[in-house]
Amino acid sequence: MSLALSPAGISPAASLTLARSIPNNVEELQSMSPFELFQTQMAEGNTEAQVDAMKRLPVVAYAMGVDGTMKDLIPYLQQLSQQPQLEDELLLLLAKQMQTFVPNLLTKPEQILELLPIVERLAAVEETVVREQSVV
Repeated sequence: MSLALSPAGISPAASLTLARSIPNNVEELQSMSPFELFQTQMAEGNTEAQVDAMKRLPVVAYAMGVDGTMKDLIPYLQQLSQQPQLEDELLLLLAKQMQTFVPNLLTKPEQILELLPIVERLAAVEETVVREQSVV
């Protein structure tokens, strides 16, 4: 991944939270794509691990590129955002992190339309800060 594509301040460096949250060995982690790693961390059920994964969402999107983001990441985020048990903290991070990669990575109207179910879900959350971030 070229760091020139990443927005300023986003580092793909591994975190201690990531290392603790995934029970896989080093070889398995090295063979995982950024998207697989993101999915694995989100599936762990540990809020700390999920927050860590969500903070890395722009890195995952840039690593996947436009095609991978549209084909795999956006449908996964649509499914994820519809889960009723998803914490408001994660929904807030989703709204914030989408603001960092969407304007630079997804530029065509048809790509933006694919985000509508996610934005609708975020705009309907009871928590005010989540709603505000979803429409910035």
